[in-house]
Amino acid sequence: MSRKEKEKQELQQKIFNAATEIITSEGYEKLSIRKIAALIEYSPTTIYNYFKNKEDILMSIAYEMYREVVSQAKKVIEANSQASPREKFVLTCHCYISIMLENPEKFRAVMLTSGISLSDDAKPRDPEEVQEGNRLLQDLLEEGMRTHDFRSVQENSAELILISLMGLVFNIVSYRVTDPTQIEQMTTAYIDLLLNGIGGASIDKK
Repeated sequence: MSRKEKEKQELQQKIFNAATEIITSEGYEKLSIRKIAALIEYSPTTIYNYFKNKEDILMSIAYEMYREVVSQAKKVIEANSQASPREKFVLTCHCYISIMLENPEKFRAVMLTSGISLSDDAKPRDPEEVQEGNRLLQDLLEEGMRTHDFRSVQENSAELILISLMGLVFNIVSYRVTDPTQIEQMTTAYIDLLLNGIGGASIDKK
């Protein structure tokens, strides 16, 4: 990575962090390019060199987190290619949850503004990439149907499961749960519930 590119990424992270801080403390309505600029001690013009508006910043935060989740999930599936669909499902769900929890305040900021209507120019430009996470999980579920690991899988099952996992993470973040043991217990119990819903056995069963 060139020095210029590194500096660009560092500035973008400062912008993301400042936007997150404002959203979580004051709400999305109070977020503005001017406030972000004041917080990181840059001019608003500099921020506009990277983002069109505050919506663009919010979507970029969400998109960055999403790509990291998908990237790590692909690695988990590839590293466990010989595992059963049920085992890969458990590992993938754990991966999704753990990555989302790595940046709890950013995740919380995205969720707090999930109902905001975004303009077209703030939306990701690659719809195929946006659906990649859904496809990874849906392919895994359909593989499980073929091997009879799962029985209740619909066309939109992956999307519903991902929404459900985000709900769990939002609950953990909102209630400030930080104890690793408690988070692991909540995660395991929740994935067990999902497995039962799609016809799988308990996580503890072989």
